[in-house]
Amino acid sequence: MGHPTVLVVDDDDDLRETMCAVLDDAGYATVAMPGGESAIEYLGRADPPDLIILDLMMPGIDGWRVREELRKLPRVADVPIVVATASRALARHPVDAAVILWKPFSARELLDAVARFSPTVSPADPALESAEVSRRALAPRPGEAILEARLDAAAVRRVYRAVAPVYDLWARLTESKARRRCLELARIRDGEAVLEVAVGTGLAFAAILAANPHGRNEGIDLTEEMLARAREKASRSGVASYRLAVGDARQLAYPDDSFDLLLTNYLFDLLPEEDFPAVLAEFRRVLRPGGRFVTANMTRAERWYQAAWETLYRVNPAWLGGCRGIRLQPALESAGFADVRRETVSQLGFPTEILYAVKPAAGV
Repeated sequence: MGHPTVLVVDDDDDLRETMCAVLDDAGYATVAMPGGESAIEYLGRADPPDLIILDLMMPGIDGWRVREELRKLPRVADVPIVVATASRALARHPVDAAVILWKPFSARELLDAVARFSPTVSPADPALESAEVSRRALAPRPGEAILEARLDAAAVRRVYRAVAPVYDLWARLTESKARRRCLELARIRDGEAVLEVAVGTGLAFAAILAANPHGRNEGIDLTEEMLARAREKASRSGVASYRLAVGDARQLAYPDDSFDLLLTNYLFDLLPEEDFPAVLAEFRRVLRPGGRFVTANMTRAERWYQAAWETLYRVNPAWLGGCRGIRLQPALESAGFADVRRETVSQLGFPTEILYAVKPAAGV
């Protein structure tokens, strides 16, 4: 009898590959697809798998739509689906699935979920213990300490004044994937009030202007040198409804309830951990009820090959612009944000976490 086949559909390259490795170790045959479109195409022509593991928050064709499309394919309509997601939107947008596997999850949780429908090993089998130990990267280690922020605000300004002329190259190599994903999650609607904190050289701000030409667009950064490059990009957009200024995330110069969306990339990984609550309180203050918050930051290494970046930080934090790996979700939830979702991406081994959250409506 052949090995049960599991189709893994997830746009996070590292997580998809790790899930496949865990399942391969446990005796399953795996097929990996990076998104909804490729998964639907594959299922339309290939033999049906025994089980599908499906992410929901994917660019293009998301997991909800994949599930609807599968209903139209009689050969696969009854294949069990394990939804693996960090999205808390399921209460509003339910999906027909046999099991919901909440990210982050351990290898044991993954194998237990799959074994319910396509068993190859018992949950008590020593092989499962081995797989769990060898793939701990599937889930962050609870309570793992955040590295100390070793550059103060003055040092951060000096570093970014110096790197401003070459920052775009660094960003293209290590951060562009995360920035694109943040903008996808932000789902900017033209006419909104949008604030970007830590605008840098304006890589995301230019995309904000393109999506919101008739809205209000504000951006702040600590350094004039970075803002000068952001202004160059903004001036080429043809959009007039924007303002870029020097500002500090700890004390935002805006009234309460000013913005529909607040976006920031690679800010919290520069800040001391003790500053997180105050900055998040400011962000919550200026967001309107129901306003969205999207952020990307360097996160702790979850794969062996990502640890090199933390080593560089330990040797000389300025080499990484002061960025070090953090996990912001607990602070975000403690600050009173709702519907918190976490994803991770990796680019050149540089690990980034992306968080989406909402300021609760008034009275909630």
